Amino acid sequence: MNSKIIANGILRAIGILLAIVLVLFFLYKVQSVIVYIAVAAVISLIGRPIILFLRHKLKFSNTIAVIATIVILLGLLIGLVGLFIPLIVEQGHNLSLLNIDQLQSNVEDLYDQILTYFEFQNIDVEQSIKDSNLLSKLDFAVIPNFLNSFISGLGSFSIGLFSVLFISFFFLKDSKLFEDGIMTFIP
Repeated sequence: MNSKIIANGILRAIGILLAIVLVLFFLYKVQSVIVYIAVAAVISLIGRPIILFLRHKLKFSNTIAVIATIVILLGLLIGLVGLFIPLIVEQGHNLSLLNIDQLQSNVEDLYDQILTYFEFQNIDVEQSIKDSNLLSKLDFAVIPNFLNSFISGLGSFSIGLFSVLFISFFFLKDSKLFEDGIMTFIP
């Protein structure tokens, strides 16, 4: 074999591997956008029969049918979320009444009362509890951390929701084009 052919083969293999790595890196960086597009595609497939009904039976224009479909699907989502809002509000109210410093002092008072009871019974649990470091392992900041992460997740969810709605609008508006594209890949 010629050394030039071997060198070209090696360079071609390195180029292909580099291209694969770059494509995988690109997909890793835009994975949230790919998820938004996939969810919007599912929503557009769900909403297509509604659009066809609104366009053919009720004689809506395409844009009005798409907007009505998005409003219907969004109404269903809000209705499902609305079922859980009273429960979340009640739990939020209960958590807002929670005083973490008072809770910690109550736990320490309970600890002292338990020690006093066991002293009257001539049982030495104080040393075993001190050896286990039970109170030092309790983390009372877990509740505010949970609430902060919940609010952060809610913000990310709202950004995702509006992105999916935006992409879904255009998928629904040109749904026949999208359906033909899917049927090309899936027989």
